[in-house]
Amino acid sequence: MAFLFNSDPVRAAVFRKVFARELPDVELFHSSECVDPEKVRYLLTWTSPDDIARYRTLEVLFSLGAGVDQFKRESLPQQVKLVRMVEDGIIRMMQEYVVLGVLSLHRDMVAYREQQKRQSWLGLAAPQAAERRVGFLGLGMLAQAAIERLLPFRFPLAAWSRSRKEIDGVTCFYGADQLAGFLARTDILVCLLPLTEETRGILDAELFSLLPAGARLLHVGRGPQLD
Repeated sequence: MAFLFNSDPVRAAVFRKVFARELPDVELFHSSECVDPEKVRYLLTWTSPDDIARYRTLEVLFSLGAGVDQFKRESLPQQVKLVRMVEDGIIRMMQEYVVLGVLSLHRDMVAYREQQKRQSWLGLAAPQAAERRVGFLGLGMLAQAAIERLLPFRFPLAAWSRSRKEIDGVTCFYGADQLAGFLARTDILVCLLPLTEETRGILDAELFSLLPAGARLLHVGRGPQLD
């Protein structure tokens, strides 16, 4: 029984030490090493290998991250289970990144950096957090974790999702009919949607036209969502 690690060898070395200690009966191979494909039961990867069909006894594919939208489910062998990897470190990093991004946009750090390059100084308006409305496009696990860290700053928080959800301290919108209303009250838009055919190109001129003048975007989703 083998576990195939399809990522960089430095990370593979870390995993190998943990496997030797915690799962000594499971052999871990890096994708650069020779391994009998018939022995591979588990595969850890960010994207599906082109030759995945050769692993005929594969049982579980682990995504090297919290997202699984990069996998085409129909291209995977029918018996393979797809598992996302979520652990505290990934969640904390996302929380840090979103809080940093929102605060940077709220405090106009991009504009001040540009002024610094030009060696100029122009004071900008500095509204209170309670006057800056933050909206999350997508309300999955990572978005909820980021919202948890933003709550103490007292931004008016809202979120939009495809189906109805309720989060304490957050005004929740859902469905296509409520998207425009959500955007109209959003000064900082945080995109944390998965990449699907429905969300590909969703961040386009039409959507941006529904935001208030001067709104800002923090895009933490996938590149193809931005048209």
